[in-house]
Amino acid sequence: MQKKHNTQVLDQLLAHEHQLRVEAEQELKSLQQKVKALEQELLEKENAFQKRLRLVTDSLRQSELAYRQMVEAAGDLVCKFTPLGKVTYINQQGCLKLGRRAAEVLNEDIVEFIPKAWRDSFWRQVRQQMEARELCRYYQVPFLSKDQHFIWTDLQVSLILEESNILELACVAKDVTEQKQAEEKLKRTQTRLSALIKNLHSGALVKNEEDSVILANEMFCHIFRMFINPEWLIGKPLESLFEHIHKAFADEDAFLEWAEAARQGKQEQINQPWMLKDGRLLRIDYVPIFEDGQFLGSLWNFRDVTEEEKAQQTIRANEEKYRTVIQRMQLGLIELDGDGRIT
Repeated sequence: MQKKHNTQVLDQLLAHEHQLRVEAEQELKSLQQKVKALEQELLEKENAFQKRLRLVTDSLRQSELAYRQMVEAAGDLVCKFTPLGKVTYINQQGCLKLGRRAAEVLNEDIVEFIPKAWRDSFWRQVRQQMEARELCRYYQVPFLSKDQHFIWTDLQVSLILEESNILELACVAKDVTEQKQAEEKLKRTQTRLSALIKNLHSGALVKNEEDSVILANEMFCHIFRMFINPEWLIGKPLESLFEHIHKAFADEDAFLEWAEAARQGKQEQINQPWMLKDGRLLRIDYVPIFEDGQFLGSLWNFRDVTEEEKAQQTIRANEEKYRTVIQRMQLGLIELDGDGRIT
């Protein structure tokens, strides 16, 4: 009986073990299927990733090629240099402007192509830009061509970073030589004009298009008894200045009306006579300044012609006096003959 019981227990254990084995095999088979599905999914994702990577790589390569072509075709000087200043790239236009082959520029210090007087200042500012990690900064710097000609440029220097490390600096230099030369020529002209006006023997004011005084001379202050340095008048509104000086005119309101009409009309007014309260006579010129039809300002010229007018009056009085004498003499000659007899 005991033996039969043991056999039954063993059969149950074997049946249970078989059941567990079957379940384990089924679970293993299910896991294998899941693993296979995951492997397939991973393979598809890897293929898709590689495909996208190839597309991105091709796109980047095309973009880089297009960018290089654009840089090479640009009309500006474009170059790159290391944080130590060694040139690593320069475009064709840059070579043309410097009059050098790329081999003469690459691996040379960027400051070697800048005139000596500007080198220290330029590189000091570039170092400040790098220390501050300032991504972009603008400079006006001249480059020096191989034949020693200045090439004035508006220079944009940009940092190329990897995290916080500076890999290179890229610069784009726009040639503004003609503009700079025009500015220098204008400055020289303004200097000569300023010297001329300051030394005039008449009072002069120059105002800009915004109606502010940009130049005045000592004679203007002298005429209107203004005991100040004429430099003090620079930047003052012309209207407020005229509100002050109009009190010196015999007809204050008439002067203000005439001056306002001249300013608004922007028509040349020459040799206009105006009496002052103290008896002096001024002749005033208003000359508007235009360039290509654009109003840039005006010149006001005040001449004290009091003594000149007095001299003219004296001359006219003397002329009248002598004319009367001559007329009387002529009358006497007509009435008497050579022997003194009336004819």
